[in-house]
Amino acid sequence: MTTDQPQPISNFDKHFTPIAVELGRLVFAWNELHEELGLMFEAVLQPKNPGAALAAWRTTESDRAQRKMLEYAVKATQWFQTKERPSTPEDILWLH
Repeated sequence: MTTDQPQPISNFDKHFTPIAVELGRLVFAWNELHEELGLMFEAVLQPKNPGAALAAWRTTESDRAQRKMLEYAVKATQWFQTKERPSTPEDILWLH
């Protein structure tokens, strides 16, 4: 057999499958890490730290990322309708 012939697919799968499994585990662990970081982010952004939200907002220079942050914050907040502001969440989300 010459070296310029492609290897059979089964040989490729035999070597690739363990790598794919470990990459899947790595991706899962990375996602779990960021979920925990998100919980930490939430704990920091409590009302007792009024400047923290703006500081977090300024950490990214991406307008799209900032709009996403705003969208998620609005969707995660419990809103109470008032006469003065009957549609605040919808108005904010419209900007997105």
